[in-house]
Amino acid sequence: MTSPPHTQIERAACDPTPVHLAHFNPQARIPHGVTPAHICAAMNEFIGFIRMVNQRMHENGMARFESILMPANFSSIVGEFMSAGIPKQCATIVKNQYHKRLAVRRTLGDQPSHDHRGREGLRLPQADGELDLQRT
Repeated sequence: MTSPPHTQIERAACDPTPVHLAHFNPQARIPHGVTPAHICAAMNEFIGFIRMVNQRMHENGMARFESILMPANFSSIVGEFMSAGIPKQCATIVKNQYHKRLAVRRTLGDQPSHDHRGREGLRLPQADGELDLQRT
């Protein structure tokens, strides 16, 4: 017995295609030692997470994870996953304690830089102070 087309489409959607490094801009200039390969690896880690969750939900007759969430909620999950995943791939940055920001690893003690002003961005410690790379 063949499944209805919508069920076949849902099942196929539970096995997303990984991103390939060849599809990234090789000239991309990403600061602080982050490379397209780091971003690609973090994205594929997220895709693996979505695959695992969606396959389990499909087995239980539920709609896919991204289908049941409001777009802003799903976007927030993607952002949080990436802000945790990129530092796992790239040793030069760490997840900051503040909202959706990454910090450059310090040479002394590998402590993240925190900004009391609450702006988005990265801070890069330098010998003569800090180079502020944050958006205003």
